[in-house]
Amino acid sequence: GTEETKLFDRFLDSFLSLEARRSWQPKKIIQENVNNLRKEESIHGLKFAEFHSGIEGKEEILKIFEKEKQGVTDKRMLKAIDNTVQTGELEKMKSWIGKLSHATQRKIEEYFYNIASLKFNSYIAILDRVRSELEEIKRRKRIIFMDELSLRLDEFIEREGVVPEIYFMLGDIIYHYLIDEFQDTNKIQWDNLKPLVENSLSQGGSLFYVGDKKQALYRFRGGDVSLFDKVKDDFLSVKGPKEPDTLNNNFRSRRNIVKFNNKIFNPENLKKISGLDEKAINVYKNSRQEVSRMRNPEGGFVRVKKIEGENLDEKLENLRNEMLSNLENIISRHNYEDIAVLVKHQEDVRNVTHWLTEKNYPVASEVTMDLRKNSFINEIVSFLRFLNFPADNLSFSSFISGEIFARASGFDRKEMFSFLQDNRERKTLLYIIFRDKYEKLWIEYIEPFFKKVGFLPLYDLVFEIFKVYSLIEKFPENEAFFMRLLEIIKEREDEGENSLQSFLDFWNEGESEAFQLVLPEHINAIKVSTVHKAKGLSFAVVLVAFITREKNINWFITEKDRKLMLKHITKTGNYPFSPRLEKIYDTEEKLGILDDLNSLYVALTRVEDEMFIFMPSDSDFAGLFEEEEEEEEEEETGKLPEVAEKVGKKSFVIAEETVQVPAPRVEEVPVSFQVALAFPHWSEKICREKIDTGTFIDSKRRKMIERGNFIHYILSVINKVEGDVGNLIDEKVDFSKEEKGFNGDTGEIKELLHRIFSIDEVREWFSFDGVNEKEVVGNPPSCFRSSREPTFGKKAGGGQTNLMRIDRFIMTPDKIYIIEYKTGEEYSGQISTPKVATCDSLRREEHLKQVSNYINTVREIYPEKKIEGYLLYVDEMKVIKV
Repeated sequence: GTEETKLFDRFLDSFLSLEARRSWQPKKIIQENVNNLRKEESIHGLKFAEFHSGIEGKEEILKIFEKEKQGVTDKRMLKAIDNTVQTGELEKMKSWIGKLSHATQRKIEEYFYNIASLKFNSYIAILDRVRSELEEIKRRKRIIFMDELSLRLDEFIEREGVVPEIYFMLGDIIYHYLIDEFQDTNKIQWDNLKPLVENSLSQGGSLFYVGDKKQALYRFRGGDVSLFDKVKDDFLSVKGPKEPDTLNNNFRSRRNIVKFNNKIFNPENLKKISGLDEKAINVYKNSRQEVSRMRNPEGGFVRVKKIEGENLDEKLENLRNEMLSNLENIISRHNYEDIAVLVKHQEDVRNVTHWLTEKNYPVASEVTMDLRKNSFINEIVSFLRFLNFPADNLSFSSFISGEIFARASGFDRKEMFSFLQDNRERKTLLYIIFRDKYEKLWIEYIEPFFKKVGFLPLYDLVFEIFKVYSLIEKFPENEAFFMRLLEIIKEREDEGENSLQSFLDFWNEGESEAFQLVLPEHINAIKVSTVHKAKGLSFAVVLVAFITREKNINWFITEKDRKLMLKHITKTGNYPFSPRLEKIYDTEEKLGILDDLNSLYVALTRVEDEMFIFMPSDSDFAGLFEEEEEEEEEEETGKLPEVAEKVGKKSFVIAEETVQVPAPRVEEVPVSFQVALAFPHWSEKICREKIDTGTFIDSKRRKMIERGNFIHYILSVINKVEGDVGNLIDEKVDFSKEEKGFNGDTGEIKELLHRIFSIDEVREWFSFDGVNEKEVVGNPPSCFRSSREPTFGKKAGGGQTNLMRIDRFIMTPDKIYIIEYKTGEEYSGQISTPKVATCDSLRREEHLKQVSNYINTVREIYPEKKIEGYLLYVDEMKVIKV
């Protein structure tokens, strides 16, 4: 068959053995694996490669076993060899591997190591195929992915041995570096930053980096905690202090909590953790802290409760009961906003959120703040799915039976459900039946959108839905969710994704972070979060619930000859047969234990006043909370004991005084309504670019715009002109026509550009190496809101900033040229430009202001350079110096 068929056959062989417990969705699994492997390449700064090695077959190993029998006297071992030879299952020799000859052990080790290395070859081959396709797409579309920037920069510096020009620019203006959270810094990030730091230190600058190795949580993203100690060794020749300054003041927690954490994370106590080596324990050698809290430093309360259970379901049920029981007492003296539940896994965020919402507690978590979990947003998306594909009966029925349609139309939902029930077997499309039976409802609430879809931009279509169905008025508590939906659509439009289908694809496949509603700082609800999201935060009351979950990771990354390799290792499979695989597995396992310990440390140090810890009895860390000295136990009587009971008892409590009761809880308000109130009214803040509908109606004008954009594109692909300019122009026009699919008259455009390049100034501009479509950040005149110049952010002081694109930017030793092209218009400005977003009166003065603004922005970066700006009116063949 074809190469693709052979590759897919290889993939199926691996898929059936590696993904046996997963559902039969090879397409989804291929996508997941390719995405994961690409992320790992970005993290490590290296590419994966297939493993190639001659491998001795299983049959040869079995023949060796037959020979081994001759010197074996142990009957049980003989039986194991016979059983292995008969079944071909080498794993049956696991208990006897040490009894075999050294030569046989080496053969077996080599066999299992090679098999482990070959297992993922088909996945790597698919990744290579995807990578080559992506490279072709990127080359054709002239783009690079954001997640590749650090890697591309690192590769450039290593390959060329020189630093890019931007390093010299930054090196001239930045002399002092302060880096926070350094323990989670990626090696590639540091390699890219290091030349700037070296330059700074050589000129008397400084590097000040801050972090806590005990809070290193992002190893899965490439965070390399070893950099914390290595970096100071990179600058041994630099004079000045290089020793770290350890901070041991705790300004957050009360005394009992600090005392408790000092005991738990004492290096001697950490030795109870199986698998934690001395190097990891040494990270905690300076973990002891002193109480430095200014307000009410005394007191504090800690309780540890052991969670029993034969399986995960039992543990979760017991955790639920314990957590809800403790919460009843906590909320009697604390506002909801003072309470946080911290967990390790995203699944537990969902579980805890569900438990709390069942009890009608207000909850703020990624689940409650996820647009894709909001019922009203899902009803809108169902309506969009129907509009995109009217044969989608399920989406249509989901919308008309929902709360939005019922509230807007006044139609009884019970009658709607009866209608759907009666027509579930009909072969006619559901919307046609509905249109015929409920004509008035169809005309008022469905038909306007049915007719407009495909003509209106998606943003305008959804905004119309909001108005017709009065969503803000009828569902004010969900206003923030509606606002976020519009924001997402606008963000997609800015990225060039304007179609309804592309949005629906994004809705189905996009990363969950893209659909999160950002919480205001103050909201009266219990926070439920993973430890990673809570880092840097603090709460009056913290409930820590770390449920032990089985780790099903069986692939491990190794590095060889600056290539990444994948190994398939299982503890019950090939692990005992290969010391090399054993070392890889054990190293990762130890690092995983340290990751979990760091997560526990971060969780236990978020608390101010009260902490409740729910610890599974089978956790690696359960032993940390046990007291070894029996005489320190006390019974609970009229007051809480000052020291800890054993985990095996009822609970572990530490307190010295009653926690001060805060002010009475505020009246409960729904979380979503609080979010909506936290923002100024969004409809007054969203400013949408005016769309000139004349361009849709006037085909002649539309063609002018297309022609102008095409000329801009041609000029953007011409850099330095050498030799025959005529041939170069013809080549670039033909290339651009194929690239952009332009259907206009290219002969006329070639003739125009030939004449343009006969102008002295234009020839001079293109005699230098320049940068086309140069991006700069500045503050443009209010009239200029080009679709090519999207809003970039807020300046300090509140001014609007813009990401501006200069058509051509040239830097010579003595001056800088800034050139802006205008097409399809008189230089007097009587015809509005297709390039700049619509303004009612865009005249020559505005064009001059635009280029002047470019000049002023560039002058801030290059104050010592002479800067000249020019306007080139292409069709008029006129050059205006600004």
